[in-house]
Amino acid sequence: MFLVCGEALWDLFAVDGAGGLSFDARIGGSPFNVAVGLARLGQPSALFTGLSTDRLGERLAAALDGEAVVTRFLVRSGRPSTLSVVDVAADGSPIYVFYGQGAADRSIEVPDLPDLGPEVWGLHAGSFSLVAEPVGSTLLAFFEREAGKRLLTLDPNVRLNVEPDTELWRHRIDAFVRYSDVVKVSVEDLDLLYPGIKPSDIVARWTDAGRDWWWSPMAPRAPRPSVRPDMSVSRAGLSMSLIRWAQATAFRRRSWPVSPSAASRAAPGSMR
Repeated sequence: MFLVCGEALWDLFAVDGAGGLSFDARIGGSPFNVAVGLARLGQPSALFTGLSTDRLGERLAAALDGEAVVTRFLVRSGRPSTLSVVDVAADGSPIYVFYGQGAADRSIEVPDLPDLGPEVWGLHAGSFSLVAEPVGSTLLAFFEREAGKRLLTLDPNVRLNVEPDTELWRHRIDAFVRYSDVVKVSVEDLDLLYPGIKPSDIVARWTDAGRDWWWSPMAPRAPRPSVRPDMSVSRAGLSMSLIRWAQATAFRRRSWPVSPSAASRAAPGSMR
């Protein structure tokens, strides 16, 4: 089972109509979508997040159940659900505003960290849950605790509209990289955080700071973590392609319980 860690929220798309402004609400959050995508691929997955007991939180939980995503790692509370309001600017570009201060998915703390059994072979983290507090520090402690025990994957998926402090993002990503086995980062994210610096130089610094060993799809073991710059800027695609690649890695190593059907769909070059 792959345990995905991070936010679960509602995207509210603004729609102008004759009766005024209305909103089309859709479930979302990058980690939420990754967990669902893995389940649809046939790979057992679970989501570790804070989920509200309000009506929106209940609908998120029901959606996970409906997709066969394991829900026993959810931390339920009376805190509100995070909302992301999406509108369109005059030039046609999307505008995002997040309402999540004190929300359930941001309020996870270290005592909420679950004990993991052998059925959980991998952890994934990414997006603004890396930097929002207290969940960001909690997930970092989770990675530190599980490093060397399970496959740890990271996709920064930078969201400056949630946290505009690029120095905070750089500091936190550097901290996660130290414990991660596989890191995938888009060129877009590198440009946002390290303008004017070549991606190869950033990757070299990350690998020099990495742990001793990583799991690679090309070789059984290799020194330092794997960092894969990717030209794709699709937010959902980045995390999904990372974990699908990790699935194929695990199957070829035959060290983790990944189904052959999921691994075949995860093979490099099979992306659509």
